[in-house]
Amino acid sequence: MGATTMDQKSLWAGVVVLLLLQGGSAYKLVCYFTNWSQDRQEPGKFTPENIDPFLCSHLIYSFASIENNKVIIKDKSEVMLYQTINSLKTKNPKLKILLSIGGYLFGSKGFHPMVDSSTSRLEFINSIILFLRNHNFDGLDELAEAFQKDFTKSTKERLLLTAGVSAGRQMIDNSYQVEKLA
Repeated sequence: MGATTMDQKSLWAGVVVLLLLQGGSAYKLVCYFTNWSQDRQEPGKFTPENIDPFLCSHLIYSFASIENNKVIIKDKSEVMLYQTINSLKTKNPKLKILLSIGGYLFGSKGFHPMVDSSTSRLEFINSIILFLRNHNFDGLDELAEAFQKDFTKSTKERLLLTAGVSAGRQMIDNSYQVEKLA
């Protein structure tokens, strides 16, 4: 048996142990699905059908875009991806699926106009809640508050809000006001 095969078996054994430990804990195992991974050449191509819905407690669909203070669908195939990825909840009803906006290449071009005024923020908040509900997402990865108002008016489960941030100490120190986030 080659070293690569042993390394792979060791890796999978470690993953299984971590998943077993995670299953009985209060910790969340958050995974990302990038919408461009379906466009890769084999063997790197990865679609929602390749996702085991029991591996993660939360799955984040990355990335949507903002234009004119609203989340936009850039490509009609995205709607089908939203449906396919959210169908994983039929296999695992405990799975939470969130939408992430932006991404490294997106930069801040859609965010600056949106946060510029209370009117544009409110327009975005109202549109994102409707977008998340219409496409069966359980919440939003990143951005500001605003889900409390929807929760008080809705009979549906409260939307989640998370943030994917850097783990690098220098980036944390230079980019985030941790004491205000806590």
